[in-house]
Amino acid sequence: MEPRLGHAPACLSAVLYDYLATTVPDNQIEGYCLTQDDKTGFFLVPGERNFRGLCRTTVCERVNTTKAETLAVTKSIANAALTTVTDPAAAVAVAHKSGAMILSGSASTLITNLNATSSTVVTALSTPAALTAVGVSVLAVGGAVYMCSGAAPEQDVPAE
Repeated sequence: MEPRLGHAPACLSAVLYDYLATTVPDNQIEGYCLTQDDKTGFFLVPGERNFRGLCRTTVCERVNTTKAETLAVTKSIANAALTTVTDPAAAVAVAHKSGAMILSGSASTLITNLNATSSTVVTALSTPAALTAVGVSVLAVGGAVYMCSGAAPEQDVPAE
């Protein structure tokens, strides 16, 4: 499908993954997969990817935050990314080259790190699914905040 003049082409996972595969060095996207949000399209999150680059086991949900909370979460993750983490049980923060700010660890560790920034995110992290997940990530990307955690593997769908 040809893009119309003045309109960006549809950002399908194949288009984004092709860009990542041919432009971004593999070591910068290793350990990341693509997930989709209806409002913002595809973005990179920590997780195992299938042959199309889509997440196999990571599920992300958009957290309904205010603009101020989103900015506070982004700043909190950026500050954590600048701090050297000496405790192996601590959260790991990454300022990813894709523009995403990612904070990963256990739900309780993330709650401690984000407690003062967003009550909405802390509430999302306090759900039973997040508390029992092996690893949880909070992402701030594209003016939105997402909470991601592992889930049951999805079936790969063969290429058409």
